[in-house]
Amino acid sequence: MFKSLALKEYLKLRKLYPLLLLFNAAMLVYLFVSLRSIFEFNGVVKVWNAILHDKFLIYEKMKYTFFASAALIAFAQFIPETSRKRLKLLFHLPVNHYTSVYFMQGLGLASYLLIGIMNLAGITLIMSMYFPAEAAGSAFYSVLPWFFAGLFAYLALALTLVETNWLRRLVYIAASYYYVQIFYQGDIYLAYEHSLPAIVCMGLLYVPAIILPLHRFKRGLK
Repeated sequence: MFKSLALKEYLKLRKLYPLLLLFNAAMLVYLFVSLRSIFEFNGVVKVWNAILHDKFLIYEKMKYTFFASAALIAFAQFIPETSRKRLKLLFHLPVNHYTSVYFMQGLGLASYLLIGIMNLAGITLIMSMYFPAEAAGSAFYSVLPWFFAGLFAYLALALTLVETNWLRRLVYIAASYYYVQIFYQGDIYLAYEHSLPAIVCMGLLYVPAIILPLHRFKRGLK
């Protein structure tokens, strides 16, 4: 049964996912090339002054690639399920419907994590090629909130798309918007050095939350 579910998710993502991988890889290449050009045309001293004094976030163009990738994966997975009313089929499978949804969600998360980790590692590696180890470490912890923004955006969209009641959808959208945008408030290096664990723990509530709309859908509640 799980092989059938995995095949279904593969068919949804087979065209989109290679494009997402290619796009994110291209953004990393662009970052590498642009960083090299910045050093060649401005010199080390000017670049360091911009980073240290002007708080210039040199890899800011990667800021929303995490979110965009996660959102597109969630849309590709869950819009067909809700728009074509496939959700009710989950209740007729030989596998528990909650297990089925978590399996689908797990595959989506794994797909996002591959892209997110690639971006996170790529930015850190590129920074280490031009800056000392301390600066590369700073880049890792500065980009980490964007990584989690994508992860929780995926979970939030999965919850919203599975929900069938439009009023609740609007509530989820509003709450998720204010939550996810927290990860984008820090525009300086190491902005979330101490607060990130607490913010991430709040987002873990999305994991069990997807059960609620499924439970209401099964009972025929609005």
